[in-house]
Amino acid sequence: KDIRIEGIDDYKRDVEEVAEFFVEKIASLSRENRPDLVICRGHIALHLLRILKKNGLRCPDDIALMSTSNFEANRFCSPALSLVVQDSREMGRYAGELLFRICEGKISREDAILEARQHIFPITITEREST
Repeated sequence: KDIRIEGIDDYKRDVEEVAEFFVEKIASLSRENRPDLVICRGHIALHLLRILKKNGLRCPDDIALMSTSNFEANRFCSPALSLVVQDSREMGRYAGELLFRICEGKISREDAILEARQHIFPITITEREST
């Protein structure tokens, strides 16, 4: 039996529409005015990659593409997507630490927000065929 989960299909459609719109705008620009690189979440990157091809744009020749999500499909699409990833476990640990400090009264919520905005998490770059 086919089960429809409300919101999921609409979300996919919205991502598809945004990707189509974005690629149409890129395609309308002269080569000199196009961005060199687009960095986006994994599922969006996969949509963009497909729609770039559909519109005759080559990745990475016409525009390079990187994903911020490290999931298996990135390696197996063509071209394989390069990655720029932050350690989500470290981000979660840091957020939990801030939350405990707020609960213990060691830092105000406002100061925790300011501190979090200034904290820099290291990134890992995995170069593949899309850059």
